[in-house]
Amino acid sequence: MGATHTRKGVVHIRAEGEGAYSLPRLLLPDRSKKFLNPTRPAPGHPKGYVTDIRLTLERAARGLKDIFRDIPIKERKAVHKTVGICAPGAWLAEGIPYKGTVPNLPDLEGFKLAEEFPRFMGEDWKAVVANDGVANVLAIAHALVAQRDKFPQVRDALSACGRIAGFIPGTGFGGGALWVEGGRMTPVPGPQQFFDLILDEGEGRIRPGFLTPEDLATGEGLRLQAIRDDILRRRFRPDELSGDGLALLAEHGEAPIREAARGLYRRAGQALAKTMLLTHEGGAEGVSRKAVVNDPPELETEFWANVKGTRVFILGGWLMSRPAKDHAWPTMNEWIHRSGRPIVTVAADEIPGVRELLASDAAGLVGAALLCQSGR
Repeated sequence: MGATHTRKGVVHIRAEGEGAYSLPRLLLPDRSKKFLNPTRPAPGHPKGYVTDIRLTLERAARGLKDIFRDIPIKERKAVHKTVGICAPGAWLAEGIPYKGTVPNLPDLEGFKLAEEFPRFMGEDWKAVVANDGVANVLAIAHALVAQRDKFPQVRDALSACGRIAGFIPGTGFGGGALWVEGGRMTPVPGPQQFFDLILDEGEGRIRPGFLTPEDLATGEGLRLQAIRDDILRRRFRPDELSGDGLALLAEHGEAPIREAARGLYRRAGQALAKTMLLTHEGGAEGVSRKAVVNDPPELETEFWANVKGTRVFILGGWLMSRPAKDHAWPTMNEWIHRSGRPIVTVAADEIPGVRELLASDAAGLVGAALLCQSGR
């Protein structure tokens, strides 16, 4: 469920032994489809309207029940009557978003989504909920773990520490952390946002005086940095300094422009390395390194305890683009190498089957279904 669109579907997962499952596939519909969320007027919001949560959930439930009726009667008994929901925000264990992390879905603030949604579905239905970045990482990591023999470094790293983190930056910094046991993966409990890790001092958007992955390694963060760059802002409009425009500037014929653009990618690579090292080390003892999800303090303490020691990191989102591969990755790898930490990085598009999964827009649905299998 997004702030603008929502997807729905049924995913087929076949058990292959204790705690192990086949690579999931979208069963119905044939391709991932989305609907536009119903809205309600919100005079105080910049857009003048926001997503109407109850109408959106009613529509999602209606669509799921229609899909359920399309499944042959003899096969319906095999359907787990549990709905996995991936949504924006940092989600507490009881299925409530952490305060301040769902600004684009204000009706979700304090809303018990895991408890409320089954009421739209009917008797005997249940629901589990997690951050959409966590669900996407779960889907991609499932493919990696199922084929870990093709990635010896990953296999060895998981033998030493059965934890995986994934960073899927786009407009914002999506990510998630998982515990791995055999072929089974469980999302780390509690709000496990990585977007608000404090990396440096500076002019950031998340918390005054600090820079986070959201500021340094996202599409929006790169755009804002480009607008502040003396060389770039003098020559280009703000709309030319984001996405494909910035990628083109990284190959510009004028060296100062080319180097200014590439410098932003290199800085993003450095930020990613710092994020991985901070995760592996389990934060900084006695110092808060979370800008948002840190109250009460036990939340941050538990977060670091749950992710400490992570060696395997999956990188996706815009990091699979050519400019990122050419300029962000080398800087990132250099920083990791110099640290001496046993960190293994894997590009999401190099995992067999993942490129097709992402192209079909079904990763979120697959991850949502795997949330049910993980017992979340």
